[in-house]
Amino acid sequence: MHPVRVYDSEGVLFYYNRPYEGALTFNLPKGSYKIDEDELYLLKEIKPLKYELPYLDKATAKNKIKIPENFTHYMTKNPAKCSIDLKEGAIIWDEEFAKGLGKLGRSFIALHELGHYMYNGSPEDEQRCDTFARYHMLKRGYNPSQIAAVSSATLGNSHLSDKRNFKALKDAKNADTI
Repeated sequence: MHPVRVYDSEGVLFYYNRPYEGALTFNLPKGSYKIDEDELYLLKEIKPLKYELPYLDKATAKNKIKIPENFTHYMTKNPAKCSIDLKEGAIIWDEEFAKGLGKLGRSFIALHELGHYMYNGSPEDEQRCDTFARYHMLKRGYNPSQIAAVSSATLGNSHLSDKRNFKALKDAKNADTI
């Protein structure tokens, strides 16, 4: 029995599963990953799991958007931490902020920020944007446990964050039903 650790192309831990015995199933979205040599067979045997998607509120923004599949990512000094330019198809990251996020963290934050283009003008925006990010991450092949962990890690420790974290964990639990 030994743990499985999968790293993204930058060497940031992307997926972890405690020591296991026998078959192990999990999803990996498109991309490059690093895994211990003696566990490479796992990547060849992965079959995509389907998860129930969380309910998405209807868009409230006047300009509904279609999410592009590919964005160009720029690392620079950005006081907003993460900005999205839909016209240019670019995500502008603050290099210090984005440094240790890896693929998982950047995916959640970028999709959350894209959610702001869909929802505006109500106090529920942040939760809606979180759910928007979780919905699209599940569709792209992320695991509910990863989404709950990254949601918790990227939110602060305020009362509002506690409420959002509870929603993230509830969505993850519901999504774990195959």
